Amino acid sequence: MSAPAGAAVIGGGLFGRALARRLAQSGPILLHNPGPAVPAAPGEPPMPELVRASGDLGEAARCPVLFLAIPAAVARPVCRRLGEHVAGDQILVHTARGLEPETGRTVTAIVEEETCLRKLAVLGGALRAESLDAGRWVAAVVASRFDEVTARATALLGGPTFRVLPARDVPGVELCGAYRSICALGIGVTDALDLGPTVRALVITEALREASAIAARLGADPLTLTGYAGLGDLVATAVNPAGVEREAGARLAAGAAGAAELAPEAAAAVHGALVLARGLGVEAPVAASLGRLLDEGGSAEGVLRELFAPGGGT
Repeated sequence: MSAPAGAAVIGGGLFGRALARRLAQSGPILLHNPGPAVPAAPGEPPMPELVRASGDLGEAARCPVLFLAIPAAVARPVCRRLGEHVAGDQILVHTARGLEPETGRTVTAIVEEETCLRKLAVLGGALRAESLDAGRWVAAVVASRFDEVTARATALLGGPTFRVLPARDVPGVELCGAYRSICALGIGVTDALDLGPTVRALVITEALREASAIAARLGADPLTLTGYAGLGDLVATAVNPAGVEREAGARLAAGAAGAAELAPEAAAAVHGALVLARGLGVEAPVAASLGRLLDEGGSAEGVLRELFAPGGGT
């Protein structure tokens, strides 16, 4: 009889699988995929024996620590189902880098609305699936209002090559993750158009300004945006903008369809940030520009040119 799992990963995408492999270094892990199967990436390592796939959300939900590794756009229906099984004393750490597109709500807010869970945290920073699987030196921010949650996540994730940075600014770290997705999509557009480093830098710095303004209105700490979860993640994205967001940005630059389907987390972050910014009375030209391209298409160069117009950028 196998030992009981100390944690469960809910989400069978590339990052969820890489996270499960990492967590298995600390003990048995359950892996539940609530959505369609995601094909393995080229060269993706096999699952270790300590990771057991379970098709039963109820079984996964009984683990003392839950890692929710799903896109923000599908968080509400998954959390609603999760709420039927969890108890209030469990810990949940989510990894989403987006916002609910219709409401601008963070995943922490969605979990609180749909479940009885309150010991919550968000995993942020420049943490990528390929780095986890390659065994490289990595770091992540774990933001929570509870020291118990931070300590438990650190015990499960930390190690000689994995540094966990504790934080308390949950909304700030969530906003950083959303704007990382927005920046990655914007960089994909500028690179596809070969607009050069100046425009790329403008997109990044203007997005950072937007996020800082929203953070201030939400009561988050604006300094979070200048730390590892914010600026650090944006630097990593600018240096190595590979991934689905870059390909989706190239589609937007070419006027082709399917960008939102290719990078749903980035699309959800764009639309959620626009809802959030409008409700808070904050101007968000980068999110607005990308939102127009996602919803209406048109000339990507013409839309981005507006950032250079008087009052359009920083």
